[in-house]
Amino acid sequence: MRIFLAITAVILPLFAATGARTEIFSACSVQSTPDGFVALRDGPSPTAKLLAKMHPGEIVVVDVKNNAYIRSAGWLRVSHFPGEATPNPGDPDFDKVKRGWAKDKLIDDCG
Repeated sequence: MRIFLAITAVILPLFAATGARTEIFSACSVQSTPDGFVALRDGPSPTAKLLAKMHPGEIVVVDVKNNAYIRSAGWLRVSHFPGEATPNPGDPDFDKVKRGWAKDKLIDDCG
């Protein structure tokens, strides 16, 4: 819970600064899988380009529009940063935030 609150405190200003006034979001955790990672892909397809391997317990931000998760055929559009808190725009690590798609059944514990 402490990690979630810290991430939320960092992520809220991130989305406010980008002008996403009509969209809200939800921070969720990556679930365990037999191969040890969840794929972040550039499209909602298992054949889309692999952008990152997300590890169990890492936090992703699920995009929400009109009070609903942005989905496509069992996939969620998410942003991922391989750490405990997503950096703000202008921070040195902000360019490491990746946006893509993940299987919805592998993303859980949303707050």
